[in-house]
Amino acid sequence: MKQTAPTIFFDWNGTLFDDTLAVLEGFNVAFGRFGHACSLPQFRKSYDFPLESFFQDVGFSQKESADYKYDLLEAFHAAYAQLENKVHLRDGAKETLAQLHGAGVHCVLWSNHIIKPIEQQCARLGLLPYLDDLLANKDIAEQAVSLPKRARLMSHMDERELEKKKTMIVGDTPEEIRVAHEVGSTGVAITNGYASDERLAAVRPHHTIKLFAELPDIVTTVLGRGKTL
Repeated sequence: MKQTAPTIFFDWNGTLFDDTLAVLEGFNVAFGRFGHACSLPQFRKSYDFPLESFFQDVGFSQKESADYKYDLLEAFHAAYAQLENKVHLRDGAKETLAQLHGAGVHCVLWSNHIIKPIEQQCARLGLLPYLDDLLANKDIAEQAVSLPKRARLMSHMDERELEKKKTMIVGDTPEEIRVAHEVGSTGVAITNGYASDERLAAVRPHHTIKLFAELPDIVTTVLGRGKTL
């Protein structure tokens, strides 16, 4: 089914959902079971998918990263579930989604996280009316397999027959910007999330923003639609 409206793929954790410190705390609960810990600067320097590289930077061996991955994710999710209901959206995220949705932009939430808790948080925070699709892992087992985020996005783009020049990707880590370059989309990096400014700059985003309030003007310039109709 061909979709003609401009489409923006929004990362969830650290981008729309301001959960950097909650995620760090969750991982430290998991890491602590094996005698490891991660600081915020190290997290912003190392966090990436696939997670094995992040685990190795924290101190796990290559074998341990593979052998303990599922256990680490289970421990992380158990700890994170106790924290996420206290997390809020980033400043201006809801208002920006509402504005873009009102202007006819197709807004897709695109994540490495688990779909059910994302849906619960989106409902709690009032985002569901402004989201047209939600792409994420169905459970921890699927997340542990590390289906590339790019593959999930490409499947959606192919299914909807999206024109690459009418798409945009917004994220807070190098992963999203790399995917934008690979698929021919416009990549917008947002700072103060999971990655340091230096790591974001190194992957050459087309645009970099500090606040969501900056995004509609970029969308209007690139996609031709960003102001409320």
